[in-house]
Amino acid sequence: MAELGYAVTFSEVPFGTSPQSIAAIFNGSGSSRVLRVYKIYVMNAYRGAEIVGGINNMEIRRSSSHSGGSSVTPTAFDTTSESVPAQVLFAYNATVGDAGVFRGFVISSDEISVMAGTSIDEWQTIPALQLIYDSARYSPEIQPMTLREGEGLHVKYAGGTNSLGAVTTVVEFTTDTS
Repeated sequence: MAELGYAVTFSEVPFGTSPQSIAAIFNGSGSSRVLRVYKIYVMNAYRGAEIVGGINNMEIRRSSSHSGGSSVTPTAFDTTSESVPAQVLFAYNATVGDAGVFRGFVISSDEISVMAGTSIDEWQTIPALQLIYDSARYSPEIQPMTLREGEGLHVKYAGGTNSLGAVTTVVEFTTDTS
């Protein structure tokens, strides 16, 4: 079977109490698939009342378990691709077991002002700056994040200056039988 490509979008997830799983993918037992994550985008999605100076610490982490949360459905890049197996879970605000950090980063949760255009909040709306992880960016020898059965990853809100604001996360991945 050839690799099939998908994207899953976790739209406008509000920051809550730290630590919080903003976006989680878990390849459950019995899926008969291997997932390979190629790109992760994280963007400030807050358009509410003014927040001053909101900087939040985030992490991309491997996970060893997954339960609960609000489910999200991936979209195939090719409309003729099969659906992702039901054992592969996608959710935000899920309870996950942390199993190692891939990388950390910071994101502003300040509201986006179309008039300002000069602060980190507005710069985070530039697509190239939203790309937090790109397996091809580093080296062709570095593999994508690979999730076998019983493995997952999540984008974690690890704390910051406030818990206001929201983010949208997009994960691009493939599935294959090996």
